[in-house]
Amino acid sequence: MNSTHKKVLLALGTSIGDKEKNIQECIEYLKSINVQNIETASLYETLPEGGVAKNVFLNTAVLGEVEYEPKELLFLCKSIEFAMGRRKNLRWSDRIIDIDILLYGDQIIDYPLLKVPHPLFHLRSFALKPAVEIAGSLMHPVLKKTLKQL
Repeated sequence: MNSTHKKVLLALGTSIGDKEKNIQECIEYLKSINVQNIETASLYETLPEGGVAKNVFLNTAVLGEVEYEPKELLFLCKSIEFAMGRRKNLRWSDRIIDIDILLYGDQIIDYPLLKVPHPLFHLRSFALKPAVEIAGSLMHPVLKKTLKQL
């Protein structure tokens, strides 16, 4: 890994349309913005949480390397969501794609619109299970445990 590259762990989720196609399209978008050395976890079907979404979700995790700063990566992820047809609606509602930045290297980031590590991902099996599959040895920089230990 080049010293300017950061290892990033992303969670992908979808509950509308051809879910497998949505995940594949999102991964292609990630490649197109130069997310390198992508590893993808298995696909997991999960029930919606939060009481708003009605459809079953398909979730996975992606491990890759980027040269972007965290805010740039967030902007690009939101741009991918928009390009795929996601529009802002109720929190936890059904969506064509959701991209969450779970980890950004070993950094702890606390911006108004970006918190890394993602504050709840260690409590959400739909994010943690696929993350452990491809990145179980990565350290959670706040909890000081590997993802597998969580």
